[in-house]
Amino acid sequence: MPDKSIFRIINGIDIYQNKKDVVVVMRESTPNQKLYRLPILDRIWSEANCQVMNKEQRFVPVDFALAKTVFDIIGISQDQAHKLKYQYAHSYTQFVEAIIKLAPQTTEKVELLQHITCGASCPQSYHNKLNTVKQMADVLSADDLACWNTNGYVVVKNAISPSNCQRALSVICDFLEVDINNPDTWYNLDGDKISKTMVHLVQHSALEENRNAVRIHKAFSQLWQTERLQVSADRCGFNPPETVNDVYQGTDLHWDLDFSQPLSFGTQGILYLSDTSQDQGATTVVPGFHHRLANWLDDMPFDPNQPRPDYFHQQGSQAIAANAGDLVIWHHFLPHGGSPNKATMPRIVQYINMQPLPTV
Repeated sequence: MPDKSIFRIINGIDIYQNKKDVVVVMRESTPNQKLYRLPILDRIWSEANCQVMNKEQRFVPVDFALAKTVFDIIGISQDQAHKLKYQYAHSYTQFVEAIIKLAPQTTEKVELLQHITCGASCPQSYHNKLNTVKQMADVLSADDLACWNTNGYVVVKNAISPSNCQRALSVICDFLEVDINNPDTWYNLDGDKISKTMVHLVQHSALEENRNAVRIHKAFSQLWQTERLQVSADRCGFNPPETVNDVYQGTDLHWDLDFSQPLSFGTQGILYLSDTSQDQGATTVVPGFHHRLANWLDDMPFDPNQPRPDYFHQQGSQAIAANAGDLVIWHHFLPHGGSPNKATMPRIVQYINMQPLPTV
């Protein structure tokens, strides 16, 4: 029997190889094994492979929105996906193995991936989820929608249950090795686990449960005018109170937009896992700027890719206070950012957004 090193899995077949022999072994496919055969993953990896190996092979780049949706369904963040495809640009098998190690797959996820990328029928589990969301009562009231239309943001009250909120908060604190009741543990944290205020924690069942909360899905569906949405796989946040030696390191007002492309409707969101007052590092936006962005770009007083926070604050920035378990959603045309925490307790959050599935 040759050395059992799988050098490629093609169409559900393990191919082993030693110096003289190639042995083909048939086996039944599991969801993880099916991931190897997903053509869109091979295309995404091939882009990195060609770049790293300096190949002159021509390829059609995968649309950014489609690639993002693929990784959102798989359950890894954009940062993780970018790192893995270049770290393992020499080996497609190792690339997929690394994905599976981070986020083991389920039948439901793989079937949804096959639906949006291979034209397979929509899985029944996803149909059932959409029907549940469609039939439930509206989460956003008329006043909520009026706030959204006028200001470009809305607070979804009680987006998750108190128990789910507490569980997610505990998971983040455990990951960072933080005691929420001991300020001495809030600072000088492991740089591999947190960058400024961004916590590099994506894969955990508590976070996944929040992402799949039906109230969150319903709120986004009211804004997008469709239930056919996919939730993002994103990180968390930890912003402790400022001290003399530990000043705010997060991002001030900015956009997460690609100004080289036509701009269209989009959302962003953040789930508060702790009660957050306006002075506690609350998410800050410039209300109503979604109505002004087009005219602003016509004049463009400065490069939008190099925003000036002081300018945006002068336009009337507002920090959004909310309670633990509330979700803040804003129009992505709004300049937005975190803020210095002047209070006595950390702000702890989970980033959650939804966008429509690509049309097959």
